[in-house]
Amino acid sequence: MIKVIKTKPLLLLNLTQTTHNMTSTTIDNSDNFLKSSSDFILISKVNNWITAEQNNQMGISLIFIIVGSMVASISAALAIHGEISYLPLIYACISTMGTNVIAISQRPFKARVWAFLISILGNILFIIYLLLFHYMDLIQLKLY
Repeated sequence: MIKVIKTKPLLLLNLTQTTHNMTSTTIDNSDNFLKSSSDFILISKVNNWITAEQNNQMGISLIFIIVGSMVASISAALAIHGEISYLPLIYACISTMGTNVIAISQRPFKARVWAFLISILGNILFIIYLLLFHYMDLIQLKLY
C-alpha cells in the first residue's frame, strides 16, 4: 500500500503545465496556500513594477549602476577605515561589481532589479552595522 503525503509547495510553479497528472485535492491545497500567505506581497509588488517599467529599463539600469556604486563605496570606505572588516568589504565589492555586470551586459530587466535590491539592502545593512558597532566613538554613544 502506498502512502500519499500532502505537502505545501515550496516554489511557485506554473500550475497549468504541471498539474495534469495531479489530483484535484492537491491543486486545491496549493491554491489555499497561495491565497492565505501574505509573504509574497512585496515580491509581487516589485514584479508588477518591473512589468510596468519595461519601457524605461535602460535609464533605470543606469541609475542602478550609479546609486549602487555610490552606496557600495560608502560601505567599502567604512570597512577599511581603521581596522579592516573583511566581510563588509568583500560583500560591497562583489555584490556591486556583479550588479554592474548584470546591468551592463543587458540581462533581463527582472534580474537587474533583483540584483540591485539585494546589493543595496546588503550594503545599507553593513553601513548601519559598521556605524553602530565599529564607530561608536564617532557617533558619541555613551552606554552607562
